Amino acid sequence: MNIRFRILAVLISSFLWGGGGLFAAPFAMPEKMEDLMANYCFDCHDDETKKGEVRLDNLATLALKDRLDLLNRVQEQIFIKEMPPKKRKAQPSDSERE
Repeated sequence: MNIRFRILAVLISSFLWGGGGLFAAPFAMPEKMEDLMANYCFDCHDDETKKGEVRLDNLATLALKDRLDLLNRVQEQIFIKEMPPKKRKAQPSDSERE
């Protein structure tokens, strides 16, 4: 198989199955997750505030790779209890963090 055909096959596959392609599933945040983010995240990470240059209210509009990268970073910060910051009165419970 020649190299041009392989490159074309990879590009077509990326377009069809990757973020934003014809067959990409739309992003739907579970209601529980949306409620938790509204309670603990959006005050500081929305379109107006963007603390740390992080915006979480537009996840559905991000390309799949960008969304996954951001959500992985968020998950890490929640797991190590860096977010939300300790100075914030309301902290999620351990079960909410999970």
